Amino acid sequence: MIENLLFAGSAAVFAASITGCILSGSLTSRALMYQRLVQIRALMKKENQLTKNKRKSFFERVIVPFMDHIIRQIAIVMPLNNAARERLNKQLMMAGSRFQAKEYTAMTLITVAALALSMPVIINFLNISLPYGLTMILGAYTGYAVRRFLLASTISKRKAAIESELPNLIDLLSVSVTSGLGFEQALAYVTERCQGVLVDEFKLLQQQLMMGRAKREAMNVLAERCEVDEVTTFVSSVLQAEEVGITMQNILNSQADSIRQSHKQKTEEKAAKIPVKILLPIVMFIFPVIFIVLLGPAIISVMETFGYSM
Repeated sequence: MIENLLFAGSAAVFAASITGCILSGSLTSRALMYQRLVQIRALMKKENQLTKNKRKSFFERVIVPFMDHIIRQIAIVMPLNNAARERLNKQLMMAGSRFQAKEYTAMTLITVAALALSMPVIINFLNISLPYGLTMILGAYTGYAVRRFLLASTISKRKAAIESELPNLIDLLSVSVTSGLGFEQALAYVTERCQGVLVDEFKLLQQQLMMGRAKREAMNVLAERCEVDEVTTFVSSVLQAEEVGITMQNILNSQADSIRQSHKQKTEEKAAKIPVKILLPIVMFIFPVIFIVLLGPAIISVMETFGYSM
């Protein structure tokens, strides 16, 4: 009896050891295969990156990284008070720029210095006699004014793009919510299938909501980034609907109607301003030509008549 038990135990131990060896070998081979796949994926990623770098021009591969490095180094030592930094950060956020206030100020400083040094050469090439100091001041002011103008122009274009995209996106949100989706799901559905400036803002809003940021705070930040009256009204209406308990479908439908009505009124205002705006070029360029064509022969006849009389 004891011999049978010992034999059975030894057989069980032998079978367990054989099974363990097989399983360990299988797991080891799987681990090696997984490690090899990770290495191959890393190599493929590196090759793809090298291929992309080869496709880039010399300017993109060398000049742009070098300028970014210089800008970051200057931005580290750039003095900027808190109020100016916050104001400039808000403007850059409204413009959709990836730079921070100090980096933008460093870029402006580089532009101002470059134009201040190159303006005397330009003035000399144009054969204009101006004092050297005055030309440097003129170049510095031109660089600063160009940077500020470009920033303001970018903000204006971005606001116009947001205003033009908002009605269609709210219509899509309304249709998505009507079909049974929640507001966050409808937002994800719209951002996956659309493109544009406002869609990028909605994607950022969706990412913030997924990261756990409070909905009220995230939507208020969205309104601050856009700084468009219609977006601000849309955000306040959505937040108020959630507090009061109004269905999101009714809010989105009413917002879409009001925004389209607002766009219609703005279009009518622009159309009404066209006659006033076109009056100046008509007076300056068209009327003189008409006067020359109509009165030119009469003036010549009068001059000949008086000349003959004399």
